Amino acid sequence: MTGHVDPTKETFAAFREDDRPGPIHMLNLVRLRDKASYPDGRDATGAEAYAAYGRDSHPVFSRLGGRIVWRGRRAVRNRGSYQLLDDL
Repeated sequence: MTGHVDPTKETFAAFREDDRPGPIHMLNLVRLRDKASYPDGRDATGAEAYAAYGRDSHPVFSRLGGRIVWRGRRAVRNRGSYQLLDDL
């Protein structure tokens, strides 16, 4: 699933140059695969891959002043397609 999450260099540069006041909040609606898809072919479940992403990215976000405000499952989906349910 390429292109759905990763910004281009140009769009990320525009994001960084936007001098807006206050914090930026990011909401991740995550859909996990049964088996992760790594270019190098390593074997992991989607849940294991997402946990590794959290372990690897947390120090970077912390160093830049980021923090997790809320983590959990949502109780109700009140907008969008029910066929596109997220796992986390």
